[in-house]
Amino acid sequence: MAKKLVLFVLLFTFTFLLSSCGDSYVEVEYIDVDCGPGMITIGETIDLYVTILPYDATNQGFDIHVDDNSILTILNDHQVQGLAEGFTWVSVTSHDKNYMNACSVYVMPAAPQ
Repeated sequence: MAKKLVLFVLLFTFTFLLSSCGDSYVEVEYIDVDCGPGMITIGETIDLYVTILPYDATNQGFDIHVDDNSILTILNDHQVQGLAEGFTWVSVTSHDKNYMNACSVYVMPAAPQ
């Protein structure tokens, strides 16, 4: 009986240790994007601030989309540039779970020189 109990405890401990050794996957729960002031002039660039929560989410990847590419263009993962006067939305979508959030940007004409 004692041998069976010891064997059970050893098997349980070994199984527990193996299951806790691997890396655990942390899912995205929320994504946010901040477009700064939300108003720029033609030719000006602004930084986008994308936040994925929790901060230790395994997949931190996201895609950026601009509703009207004739008004605003994506330069890289964190910058957009005004092309023409108008109003458009910038949205970000997480690769994990496809969470989405958006902010608006108004592009004004450049000041006369």
